[in-house]
Amino acid sequence: MKVPTLLLFPILLFFSCTEDPECVDAATGEEITIQVFDTATYCKENLSITFNAYPNESRCPSDVTCVWAGFVEVELLINEKGKDTVLKLSTEPNVSGIPVLANVGVYSIKLIDVIPYPATNIRIDPNQFKVILLVEKP
Repeated sequence: MKVPTLLLFPILLFFSCTEDPECVDAATGEEITIQVFDTATYCKENLSITFNAYPNESRCPSDVTCVWAGFVEVELLINEKGKDTVLKLSTEPNVSGIPVLANVGVYSIKLIDVIPYPATNIRIDPNQFKVILLVEKP
C-alpha cells in the first residue's frame, strides 16, 4: 500500500502547483499590459495571450540622438478556444517586415508599445519587459 501512495505523491504535487492564469479585468477594445513570460487570459472570450519573448530589440536609447529610431519585435503565444498560434509583432512593420497588427481567429491584436524604453544610463533587467497590446473583436 505504501508504494502506490509514494508513486501518486509526485503526480499530486505537480497538479497542485500548476495555476491557471488570472482573468484580465479589461474587456476587448481596451489596452492590456503583459510582463514577459506571463499570460493574460480573457475568460469570457476563451482567449489567452502569453508574452513569450522579444527576439529583436534595436530601439535607439532615449538619451541618444540616432539617425534611425530602431524597433522591437515580440513573440506572443495566442490560445483561442484551445488552439495555439505563435504570433510575431513589431513596432516598425515597414523595417522588419513583421506587422504591428494581426488577426488571430476573430480577434485583432495590435502591438502598442514595449516598456521600459532603453536608455544608456539604465540597465534593464530582461525579465522586466512588458508588452502593451490592444485586443479587439469586431
